[in-house]
Amino acid sequence: VSADSLNVGNLRFHSMAATAEGRPDDFRWVGFFHARGGARFGGGGRLTRPPEGTIVRADSIDLDLLGRRWRLAAPFEARIRGAVIALDTVRLATSDGEGSLQLVGQVPRNGPGDLAITALGVALKDVYRLAQRDTSGIGGTLILDARVAGTARAPEFRGTAALTGGQFGDFQAPLVRTAFDYREHLF
Repeated sequence: VSADSLNVGNLRFHSMAATAEGRPDDFRWVGFFHARGGARFGGGGRLTRPPEGTIVRADSIDLDLLGRRWRLAAPFEARIRGAVIALDTVRLATSDGEGSLQLVGQVPRNGPGDLAITALGVALKDVYRLAQRDTSGIGGTLILDARVAGTARAPEFRGTAALTGGQFGDFQAPLVRTAFDYREHLF
């Protein structure tokens, strides 16, 4: 399957292709796409549908943002059941070793989840590129240690974050540290 372009809200994707090989309830998959601004994503793995739910295994994930490459450190499985998506340890790291992102736990859907997110050395420019925003004049590095709990309709977020070397055009931000706690639709 391939598509020339796809627009989702303000996000634009192009040069998309995916292949699947096997039976509808057990197949290997590979896919890739490009995003506005030069970001590229590719990945592959296997999808199986045992009686208790759906299991998506990712053997590879490769994300290229402004020449900085993020790769999946080890394969992982996502088990999709009615109330939650249970993740093994999902760890992406930059090829230069300076950045990492780790997700562990259960992503809330209809039922309560408990997901731990740790991000170290994430370039603010990479975040802007993922959001397909203009990256000129953007700089700095993000650190995040967060938990996501509750349900998809009533999420709860708590944790800490920091931005070092923040730059937004001509503005140079000082070191910014924050703690956050969001629940019952209140910060």
